[in-house]
Amino acid sequence: MAVMKIEYYSQVLEMEWGVNVLYPDANRVEDPECKDIPVLYLLHGMSGNHNSWLKRTNVERLLRGTNLVVVMPNTSNGWYTDTQYGFDYYTALAEELPQILQRFFPNITSKREKTFIAGLSICLLYTSDAADERSSV
Repeated sequence: MAVMKIEYYSQVLEMEWGVNVLYPDANRVEDPECKDIPVLYLLHGMSGNHNSWLKRTNVERLLRGTNLVVVMPNTSNGWYTDTQYGFDYYTALAEELPQILQRFFPNITSKREKTFIAGLSICLLYTSDAADERSSV
């Protein structure tokens, strides 16, 4: 898998922001021409960042032969929520980041049924909020 470290300007957060992306190698997947690649948003826990999964797990090796894009965003310790002090982490992740990734990787799915969220620790708050809010979409 290709490991891509992307920094972009978040309009929602009004700052530079980071995300790591694991992208499947065309020579290791069944359908390299797929235009609807499933995506997994893999969220870090408290005191972690967008590098945590790459540094502390074998996620790249485990998913090497799959046709799955893995997105590991940073939220510092923002708890994956829109805060009262003006940092809208939830909005940045749930709305802005998928649009930004679609520009970088036009063959990533935009379908709900092919988009997944996983993680540990504080991200459970985000994943349950995202599931509740998006369940009617």
